[in-house]
Amino acid sequence: MISPVSQTVEVGDTFSVNLVFTPGSLPTNGVSTPLSFNSSILQFTSASSTYGSAVFTTANSATGSVGFSLTNTGFPSTTVATFNFLAIAAGTSVLDINPQQWLIGSGWFGINGLAVDGSVTVTPSSAPVPDAASTLALLGVALLGAAVLRRRAQA
Repeated sequence: MISPVSQTVEVGDTFSVNLVFTPGSLPTNGVSTPLSFNSSILQFTSASSTYGSAVFTTANSATGSVGFSLTNTGFPSTTVATFNFLAIAAGTSVLDINPQQWLIGSGWFGINGLAVDGSVTVTPSSAPVPDAASTLALLGVALLGAAVLRRRAQA
């Protein structure tokens, strides 16, 4: 499961999403998933895990994906990885996971637990827009300064 399931950021923001593994009723010994995203909206920057057996594959900027796998997952629902991104363009990107889990004594199968994709909406950056009164006041001060400088130059 991606957590948070949805969030909104601005162009230029960096943000993180967590991969939360929620095992089902069968005992598991591993989990593996690609995380896919829209690379025209998001840029993958890094990933981390507190589990020593975690492996991240190199992110592919062209396809917008990064892989993750972890063995020895005998744990309850927990965050197994954190993925960090930079928002590079406005739009909405799905954060798609397709997890597989290693069922003890059975091999790799589709996830027996909970698999929930996420999404990120990127909005244009909100640069402050000056109001008309401030702009006119600044223009007035500039004109007054120019007039004073002109008088000094003539004197």
